[in-house]
Amino acid sequence: PFIADFVCKTAQLVIEVDGATHSTDAELARDTRRDAWLAQNGFRVLRFTNGEVYRDFANVLETVAAGWSGGREAAGFLSPASRERKTPPCHTPQTSL
Repeated sequence: PFIADFVCKTAQLVIEVDGATHSTDAELARDTRRDAWLAQNGFRVLRFTNGEVYRDFANVLETVAAGWSGGREAAGFLSPASRERKTPPCHTPQTSL
């Protein structure tokens, strides 16, 4: 029932890159519900901000690699900046799940 930025169904991994459309309370609540549904259905979700992708692409790739391998060192599968933000990881762009 959702669209993902990137997904690998084999690895059960979803990568989301959040821009300005993920900054209101309502949008953040929707993302939380969506992430919960994905987790309940066996997917791991990596979420990055656009800024993280532009400023620190190497760290984004490192976090994705950890998530891909199932490493929990990705701290709940959110990058550090995504976890700290007050307002707001085989891929097929805009894939329906």
